[in-house]
Amino acid sequence: MRKRFLKIISMLAAVLAAGIVYYLSTFVISIKCPTKLVTGFYCPGCGVTRMFQHMIKLDFYGAFRSNCAVFVLLPFLLLFFAMRAYGYIKTGVPLYNKLMQVMIYTMIAILLIFGVLRNIPCFDFLAPQ
Repeated sequence: MRKRFLKIISMLAAVLAAGIVYYLSTFVISIKCPTKLVTGFYCPGCGVTRMFQHMIKLDFYGAFRSNCAVFVLLPFLLLFFAMRAYGYIKTGVPLYNKLMQVMIYTMIAILLIFGVLRNIPCFDFLAPQ
């Protein structure tokens, strides 16, 4: 169990380190969304980098305005990964039950609907700020 716990901690540290490197690199280079460049439409993920930059500054309104769908879904995504990690640490197999399956499919549906709506002119308030 201890070995699995350390494996989860090391994966979290790697994700955190990658996030810090990415965050610092956004000040040097601006990464454009390939979907927006090719199609001219916003993808469901457009604005996530700015959302995290606002969250680091504790500007939650700005984070919400950058990408409201991901901002609202983030606690559920964190809960999903925490439940899987708990199951892995406890049993050696990542937990995946019916509730988690419903959570994932619901989040995917919300992001797909959000991705369509934010490109319709009357829903332009959903576009990243």
